[in-house]
Amino acid sequence: MKDLAVTTNFLFWNTNGNPVQNIISNLIVNHQIDILMLAEWSDSPTSIVTLLETRGIPFFEATQSIHSNCERITIFTRFEPEAIRPVAESDKLSIRRLTLPEFPEILLGVAHFRSQLYSSDAIEDLARQARNTAQTVAEQENKFSHTRTLFVGDFNMDPFDKGMIQPDGFNAVMTTHIAEREIQILDDREYRFFYNPMWGHFGDRSSGPPGTYYYRQKWPYWHIFDQVLIRPVLSSALIDLEILTGDGAQSFLTQNGIPEVSISDHLPLKFSLALEEQHV
Repeated sequence: MKDLAVTTNFLFWNTNGNPVQNIISNLIVNHQIDILMLAEWSDSPTSIVTLLETRGIPFFEATQSIHSNCERITIFTRFEPEAIRPVAESDKLSIRRLTLPEFPEILLGVAHFRSQLYSSDAIEDLARQARNTAQTVAEQENKFSHTRTLFVGDFNMDPFDKGMIQPDGFNAVMTTHIAEREIQILDDREYRFFYNPMWGHFGDRSSGPPGTYYYRQKWPYWHIFDQVLIRPVLSSALIDLEILTGDGAQSFLTQNGIPEVSISDHLPLKFSLALEEQHV
């Protein structure tokens, strides 16, 4: 019987290699972050852990006692590091088993795909990477016999790009109504849906900035490369998702309203899941 839901708060940010420890510390405090996922973190992980210790917040690097093969992703947590164990990794991909006491296991994927800036055939390259990654995700779901999967990252694709929407890619759709079908059958093959809530964050009528990344040399200027994908079985647990524009002390935007690159060229994502405790 399910009788208790506890909110777990996540933060993902491509920091562009910048030393933004103080900003991250503020975000963790202000948003009560439980799991922090960073792309392009170039400093020592202990710089964040030590800073948080001075503020009385116990935080751990999730790989401090567990070998990790992923160089571009760094994960921190309030929980014990063993609660977020790697099960499949490459240099830009980490899939973890998130195992919290009394809660059903979740597969947590975090990725940083290659940039569109360094390839003349970037969209096709990224689509291939999406297909390979989606296959890896499905393999891990089959291995652990569930689809409670949350996938987060800087995909360097917009929600409408091939790798995000094609059935043999992430098959990530814009509504829970479609995602709740769970499976799409095409040419006698089954493809699992992801729900992609980031579709609702484009443009001036969204509740926050019109994207997570601004690139004036590539249409449509504002992009949502940073995304949260969630399998339908978990979609009702997603209770909050926002693109952050400041840490409470300073803005991440210039006077023109675009990301301040001295902080990062990407804006961070904060989201929450209401995980339900299970009792027999």
